[in-house]
Amino acid sequence: MERLLELHQQVAKILSHQLFFIAGAPKSGTTWVQRLLDAHPEIVCSGEGHFPDKLAEPLANVFKGYNEHQRLVSDRVYENKPYYNGLSPEHFDFTVLSLMCLVMNQRQIEENVKCIGDKTPRYTFYLEYLGNLLPKAKFIHVIRDGRDVVVSVCHHAYRAGDKEALQTNSPKFLQYTANFAKTWAENVQAARNFGKMEPNRYLEIRYEDLHENGETAIANLLDFLKVSQTPELIATCQETADFKKWSGGREKGEEKKTSFFRKGIIGDWKNYFNDSSLKVFQQYSGNLLTELGYK
Repeated sequence: MERLLELHQQVAKILSHQLFFIAGAPKSGTTWVQRLLDAHPEIVCSGEGHFPDKLAEPLANVFKGYNEHQRLVSDRVYENKPYYNGLSPEHFDFTVLSLMCLVMNQRQIEENVKCIGDKTPRYTFYLEYLGNLLPKAKFIHVIRDGRDVVVSVCHHAYRAGDKEALQTNSPKFLQYTANFAKTWAENVQAARNFGKMEPNRYLEIRYEDLHENGETAIANLLDFLKVSQTPELIATCQETADFKKWSGGREKGEEKKTSFFRKGIIGDWKNYFNDSSLKVFQQYSGNLLTELGYK
């Protein structure tokens, strides 16, 4: 019993903080944002919880199966006068939220921490669900030029063994372009739709701004989360998440194709895209690049 009370206290502890979630299309810089925020002494942000898709959705099937069985028992044994009424949506939310908090509590959370975050790129499709589950939570959406996303994905495929992924005139490259132009657009649009509904709980951060105006971009993030903000703290966040540190000492632009931290620049798509691949990208992403202000 004491252990159960301790677990309840852990849940309450997490819920007493400002919770936030980082989302974005794959290869858009969500890990970068996570690491620079985690460097702030008042923020804990590490790991990928995948709470909606790997926890809530499977649990929904468990709850559904249990309730169906209870209805069957009620009908066959108790003449539709059951002693139990099954599990309610409120029970489900309580269970999911408790498990989320217990997972998030596994990290070291000091007394001075004000904000606790989780980064999972696919949250783009679950912001409304998380927003309803946690009405005070905040959401950070990382956006990157979709063409650079495609190039980054192709390098990831190359590292995984698909040597044709970087042959820019090949059918394989065009297929990657089509697939991930569509994926990128779907992710971005889903998150932005939530942002229109909940503008005060939603912040967009551009990958390109982190490169070109890092101090300002970080200041915007810290202001959004309402944590302490000084030039020294901003510098700490920036230095902790610096490309050179995580790439093993390489400067931005020094490429290592086999590394997760490959090159660390913006606009690399210009070295890979031609008229054909640009046409394919636009076909599958629509006018989103233009809407976002990319040229």
